[in-house]
Amino acid sequence: MEGRSAVAELYRPYGTTIVLDRCFDLAVHHDTTTDVVVLEYASEGHAVGTGHRYANRYISVLTLRDGEITHWRDYLDPIAVFDALGWPPH
Repeated sequence: MEGRSAVAELYRPYGTTIVLDRCFDLAVHHDTTTDVVVLEYASEGHAVGTGHRYANRYISVLTLRDGEITHWRDYLDPIAVFDALGWPPH
């Protein structure tokens, strides 16, 4: 995926699937020699279709160049997403 519009389009339906009530516990680790930033954070909310609570913890690894994000990787617990969405159906 490349470009801001592609990222925006990827996340556009997010609020219709999962609504986040809060994000918290942000920790930022920035290596200024490599311009790599690691973000650790958590969120809580609910899945729209099921009403199930949703909670997850994340790690994002960003590479910066000239003040712009040139690469972004996210890590999270996919089982938390599946449970909130009710997938697979029981």
